[in-house]
Amino acid sequence: MAVERHLDFVEEKWRDKYFALSLRYRGQIKQEQMKTAYESLFSRYAIMRSIIVNEGDRAILRLPENHFPEYTFLHGGSDLLRSELRYQTRSPNGLSRLIIVQDETGGHIALQQNHAVFDGPSTQHLIRELWRAYTRIISGHKISFLKKSKLTQPPSNFMLGVWNATDRMILELDAQTASPLPEYHTPMTIHRTTRLPATATANLISASRKHKVSLHGMICGALLKSFSAARESSGAEIMTCYSQVDFRNRVTPPIGPVDTALVDFKHRVDIAVGPESTSLELAKEVKKSLQQELRRRTTNSSAETALLAENAQTSPRERTLQVGNAGLITHFQTPPDLEILELTLLSEVAVNDTIPINHADFTAFTFGDRLSIDVRFPCDIFSEGDARKIEDAYVHELANAHRYLTT
Repeated sequence: MAVERHLDFVEEKWRDKYFALSLRYRGQIKQEQMKTAYESLFSRYAIMRSIIVNEGDRAILRLPENHFPEYTFLHGGSDLLRSELRYQTRSPNGLSRLIIVQDETGGHIALQQNHAVFDGPSTQHLIRELWRAYTRIISGHKISFLKKSKLTQPPSNFMLGVWNATDRMILELDAQTASPLPEYHTPMTIHRTTRLPATATANLISASRKHKVSLHGMICGALLKSFSAARESSGAEIMTCYSQVDFRNRVTPPIGPVDTALVDFKHRVDIAVGPESTSLELAKEVKKSLQQELRRRTTNSSAETALLAENAQTSPRERTLQVGNAGLITHFQTPPDLEILELTLLSEVAVNDTIPINHADFTAFTFGDRLSIDVRFPCDIFSEGDARKIEDAYVHELANAHRYLTT
């Protein structure tokens, strides 16, 4: 009898969305050894061998008897990788695949996954396990092929007491935006990636610790200040900043990285930002609001949260932004002759730029001692010039965080 379960209401909304985590490396991956490492990985994590099928009006997550995720090894560079990622698999055919493109000097390896049952933390965990297995094989060690058949749990098993009515509405809107929309054939977003130098990243982290403000708060403060400065408004304007909050480590016991996916919520803070505002002041406001919200969520005061969210007035799209924080991503274990140079998360390699978005959407993370910020601006409200102006402003704010070390 097949192992299966129904998708919950959140998973159903995200079943057509795929994303990827990509690593650029120097050196040569040995094709057969990496394939063996990948086989050991999906033998242990049944969700990688699963598919999604329709039965009547319900979607079923099913583990077929002899279904294995796709493994692709090609000769080429980053353009070929992006081309491969554009042609996403379909959920009845598989929910996970590994793509490697390699030339004489190095290459890219990407794990592409279905967002209904995978997310950033689970994908980071899996690709870390993949590298660990590959390194052991290259070192001459044997690895386990213990085949397991346990599927992940639906996020509602963990989050029904955390999500409120507003969260559910936002989750559904996000999922609708994420679904493929074939009628769009021209780019709908402007994409930018910024990688802060190691020294500037260290100063930013030191400033956040000195003032007891999270790195996420410092990033939000810099972005809010930059959006306001780029608008050249003479007075204060209300701006809206959404924070994507992962709930895994905020419950007891913590939710494991591959126990489920999509266990998060969006927190909204509306802040008056003017010419005299500093990014540090804004960071403190973001942190204070987020801490209050987390206290409400963890003490089961969801009704109050819903009331506050539903009564608030959302800012116009040009004054609204969202910041997802993937946190500190530590280095991956690799053989001595192979070096990971760069990590790219989600939108930069996987999001179809022909899908419209509601507002500027940022993803931030730290890898290799450098802060990376990935952003998409909606084309219908931001021009290339607007995007460049805002990017220049927040790069300046973040790169000059050292000024807060002396205050």
